[in-house]
Amino acid sequence: MKAVILVLLTLSLMSPSLKADGCYICQGSPNTYVKFSGNDSFEKRKEAEKCGCKVGGTTGSCNAANYKVLCSVLGPAVPLEFAWIVR
Repeated sequence: MKAVILVLLTLSLMSPSLKADGCYICQGSPNTYVKFSGNDSFEKRKEAEKCGCKVGGTTGSCNAANYKVLCSVLGPAVPLEFAWIVR
C-alpha cells in the first residue's frame, strides 16, 4: 500500500499536466482556451494574457477535439509546443 501511495505522489509531483484544474475561456476567439492549475487567480489570468488570451471566464474542461489550447498556466506560461522542454 505504501508503494502505491509513493508512486502516485511521485507522479503527481513530476507531471504538471496532470494537475490542470480548469481552463480560461478566451474572448473573441471561439473554442480557444488556456489551461490552468489550482485556483483561479489574478496572476494566472495575467499569465494567460501573455499567451494571447483575453480571459472571459472559466470552464472545468477544455479537452474537446475542437478546442484550441494556447498554453498552460501551471507556473510561468509555456506555449504547448515548448512544454516538453520544461517537463
